[in-house]
Amino acid sequence: FFSSRRRHTRLQGDWSSDVCSSDLARQARARERQAVAALEAEVTRLEERQKELAAELEKPETYADAGKAVAINRELSHVTDELIEATARWEQAAEQLE
Repeated sequence: FFSSRRRHTRLQGDWSSDVCSSDLARQARARERQAVAALEAEVTRLEERQKELAAELEKPETYADAGKAVAINRELSHVTDELIEATARWEQAAEQLE
């Protein structure tokens, strides 16, 4: 009776010690891949916005309203700064996967 009771208690006990380290490593790797994918998507989004803003600045009608051109240039500068930072984070995360 006692040995089966101990066995039952062991089966209901803390399972964290039974988790294989390779499972934890695999889960960590999956999280890293997800982070790299998210950063890559952010870089792509920023690159697209940068292209849109540059195209807007190429249009002559943009300069009909001086305030519009200034606002687009400010946003373009902000997007470019964000893109530089996001690219650096993406490169660093991608290196960790290698």
